[in-house]
This record gives sequence, structure tokens and C-alpha cells, in this order.
Amino acid sequence: MPLLTQTALVLIGVLLAAWTAGAGWFVLDARRRARKGEAVLRQARKLGRMVDESPALPLLVRADGRIEGPARLAGWLGFDAMPGYLSELDAEGRGFDEVQLSRLSDAVRKAQKTGAPFRMALTPKGGTRSLAAHGHLADPQVSPGGSALVWFFDFSE
Repeated sequence: MPLLTQTALVLIGVLLAAWTAGAGWFVLDARRRARKGEAVLRQARKLGRMVDESPALPLLVRADGRIEGPARLAGWLGFDAMPGYLSELDAEGRGFDEVQLSRLSDAVRKAQKTGAPFRMALTPKGGTRSLAAHGHLADPQVSPGGSALVWFFDFSE
């Protein structure tokens, strides 16, 4: 009497073939997803580089006053690194003077509460730059919770 019948051997063969086909499908699917992930990363790097090279730089002001912005904008304002809060943009010899920062803070708060956009011209302390600030309520996908997005344009010549 054979140890395994012919039917059992066929069933084991079919099971192994299905297992191999399933494993192959998972490998191909993983490779497809990896390629798609690499394409998304390339696109993100490209878009990030475009923002870095653009004539306008963003500053995200959260509802609690915390700010996020690129190092290039910090340089425009005379800082080595972007301060943590909007109120810290008034530093000795750097950032904005008290009056300009107050105007900017008021406009940002109004945009956060009412959604009203604003535009203003600002000049950082001790510099020759002239900056245009265009602000509005940030898209919830960018930052939920009533943040404002301020775009700074350097129109110095």
C-alpha cells in the first residue's frame, strides 16, 4: 500500500502550485508598490525643490502662534533658523520691528478667525529687503485647526 495515494499527491501538487503563484503575485505587487512609492518620493522632492527655488516662500502660523517656514525665509528675516513662534520674529537687529510685527500678528489672527485674506508690505530690520506678505486661512489638508498661511515675496531690486 503506497504511503500517499495518487489523489493526495495531485492535491499536494495543486496546493504547492497555488502557493507559488500566490507568492509570485505578492512579489510582483510589492515591486509595483515600491516603484509607485519611489515615483511619489521623486515628485515630492521635485515639488519641494520648486518651492525652495520659488520667488515666494511660505510661513505657516498655527492657531497657538507656532510657526513653520523654510530656512531661506529665516535668512530673509536675518535669522540663522526659523524661530518657533510668531512673537519671536521681533529680535534685536533681526526680524520685524514692533509695529510691523504687531500689524502682521493682527492680520494673521484676523485671517485665522474670519478667513479674511490680507496683503501688506514689510521691511525686515537692518536689511535692504522689501517683502510683500499675502496671507489667508490655510487649507485644512495643509494644517487643520485654523492655521494661517502667509506667502512672502521679495520685491527688492
